Amino acid sequence: MQTPSRALWATAVLALAASSAGCGRQDRSAAGRTFTSGRELLQAMHDLYRDHWPRNVTFVQQTVRFPRAGEADTTTWYEALTVGKLRIDMEPLDQGNGALYVDGMRYSYQNGQLADSAADTNPLAVLLADVYLQPVERSEKVLDSLGVDLGPIRRGEWKGTPVWIVGAPPGDSTSPQFWVDADRLLTVRDIQPLGTRLLDARIDGWKPLADGWVETHLDLYLDGKLFQTEDYSNIRSPDRLDPALFDPARWKPITDDHYWEGGGAS
Repeated sequence: MQTPSRALWATAVLALAASSAGCGRQDRSAAGRTFTSGRELLQAMHDLYRDHWPRNVTFVQQTVRFPRAGEADTTTWYEALTVGKLRIDMEPLDQGNGALYVDGMRYSYQNGQLADSAADTNPLAVLLADVYLQPVERSEKVLDSLGVDLGPIRRGEWKGTPVWIVGAPPGDSTSPQFWVDADRLLTVRDIQPLGTRLLDARIDGWKPLADGWVETHLDLYLDGKLFQTEDYSNIRSPDRLDPALFDPARWKPITDDHYWEGGGAS
């Protein structure tokens, strides 16, 4: 069983950037604005989508890994996200394999039982969801713990689009850093060292969702080589998710109550 760990911080849910209420998408733009620090940018990201970002998201993720040249392993993950919390259920569902990320801890489950737990933070969960919902000071604290220098900020370009780059000077492609679309203030790239290795998440496939946006594809590079791709479907924003879904002591296999189909919300 492949258990999600920090090496797999680029999970779908982290890459979901969408808003669902308030003014139209065309009215939420930061084009032409200038920022002098990463902290100032985080504040702007939070304020641009204040009260409009969905607090709960569920979706289905097709995960394809390329462990060796010429090989591909495909699995399906089912995920639920709320502020500071992420649940991943992995096929086959009746085996009870998956993971929880809850308030800075990761809990991994195998055959319905807790197999491992450790302090673990998912950077993309912050950059693609929590930054728009929680106090900016909390996002700053988490990113600081991951080694991101929130002081330096510079302009750049990604796939022909202007971006803000936080955490690294020109020519530095290995320090912890994140890249943000200069117009919509959505994270499009996140680079994080993992020991002696380097993880590079590239977020793409943005589509309208209500009055906001949702990304539908992510590529994860490990040491410069494509390691994993993720495609997201059946994306929903339920009004409520059952708190038991995120309780480490109450983990159980998902059988009839499919939260990604509208269940798990009562």
